[in-house]
Amino acid sequence: MAGITMQTTFQDLGVSESILSALASKGYESPTPIQAAVIPRLLTTHKDIMAQARTGTGKTAAFGIPIVQNCTSERKVQALVLAPTRELAMQVCKEMESMKGDAKMHFALLYGGQGMAQQIKALQSGVSIVVGTPGRVLDHIRAGRLHLDQLRYLVLDEADRMLDMGFQEELEAIVASANPDRQTLLFSATFAGTILRAAEVYLKDYDRVSVESVQEPRNTRMLAHEVYARDKREALRRVLTNSTDFYGLIFCARKSDVDELADYLSKKGFRAEGLHGDMSQPAREKVLGRLRKRKLSILVATDVAARGIDVNDLGFVIHYDIPDSADALTHRTGRTARAGKTGTSICLFTPSEASKFRALEKRTGLMHERTAVPDRAVVQQMARESVRQGINKWLERSPGAEYSDFAGQLLESYDAQDLLAVLLRDRHGDLLLDSAWPDIAAPKPSAPSEKGKNGKNGKSGGGGFRSARKAANRKRKYGPREDGSVPNRRGGFKKSGAGRK
Repeated sequence: MAGITMQTTFQDLGVSESILSALASKGYESPTPIQAAVIPRLLTTHKDIMAQARTGTGKTAAFGIPIVQNCTSERKVQALVLAPTRELAMQVCKEMESMKGDAKMHFALLYGGQGMAQQIKALQSGVSIVVGTPGRVLDHIRAGRLHLDQLRYLVLDEADRMLDMGFQEELEAIVASANPDRQTLLFSATFAGTILRAAEVYLKDYDRVSVESVQEPRNTRMLAHEVYARDKREALRRVLTNSTDFYGLIFCARKSDVDELADYLSKKGFRAEGLHGDMSQPAREKVLGRLRKRKLSILVATDVAARGIDVNDLGFVIHYDIPDSADALTHRTGRTARAGKTGTSICLFTPSEASKFRALEKRTGLMHERTAVPDRAVVQQMARESVRQGINKWLERSPGAEYSDFAGQLLESYDAQDLLAVLLRDRHGDLLLDSAWPDIAAPKPSAPSEKGKNGKNGKSGGGGFRSARKAANRKRKYGPREDGSVPNRRGGFKKSGAGRK
């Protein structure tokens, strides 16, 4: 691995021509540090890997590329990727499928909250690669539908988060049922004591790989506004009005929301357009061209549509809908403050999303300052100041003698103040009126996340790999989990059954 340099290409790492073509179509140009470290290891050795990689480092491609390259189209399960949430599982599966190129490889996505019939059908027809959440994967194993006796690769993606969520017993059971000669990859944001102990249980002779995030946002001011869902549009309008020279991206979760929000902002006087996956390539290029030329100041987009945007001087990113994954939050935030410049990232979240948002902050390390949405007096003053600045710019250009002469005639016939008021109303509508800014109810501030509290008294349940999450396991043992599955009351396998000799 010592020969890896900043000029290293995917071809240098041993990636096949078919996958190189798929990567090129996705816009991948050169490997990230975690990809450069992991890909050749997986392609050429059989050692297990424990990798420390924060979100935004490209870790999915780091394990996805060599696994897709080394697996065959044979309809037997050769690789299993476990993820803590259904959203991450869906994202990983989609990303890996996009890398297969022309290979006739079949995937199965297994997570709770989705009907069993579709998953059972996929497993019965035979698949090469399975991606899923621990609870649902274990359900299929215990039902005899998923067999791991010929497994070549087991990936524990975001292992620290899976353990934090109390999936230890499920992980032990899954690992115990897998081919002992498999290659296991454990990815974690940290090498904390719990993860180090987990590595001793789940891995055999392994390499340790650690890289820093190359996309961690710097020089970025991060703000968050908690608002009720009914007030989100008005809150966004106030944020935009209060932001001097706004030039940036607004992220929405759904394509339909992109069109609706862009239309709303345009009607409110903002230079905004939308971008999403249903747009043709010519239409997409036209919108991006307008953004680069600053004929647009606001681009409303989905995460997928924004992947190919290459604009380095964006000053703002607004998360109108908070993302479903930590990776998405990191990538979104990294769109601003590039090339040594400063930027601002603003999240709008509802009270029901408060705990999810705190979890994203904890996962990414991107902590946001909670602030109130600008009040009516502030935004009204900003709106009026914007009009004043516009008038100053107009006055820098001579209107010409004919306009000046006609203006003089009007002033002889009308009161100057009345005349100016009519012209302002005609151009700006109700923007400058109190009625233009409806009231926004302030939610009760959400409680800050608590750290290190496993029980009612805030005390740890004791030391050791298993007892560190005893309280969390009790709390969720028999109820639905985040991945939608319901745990088996018999519990997991003992620690001694999970490792390999």
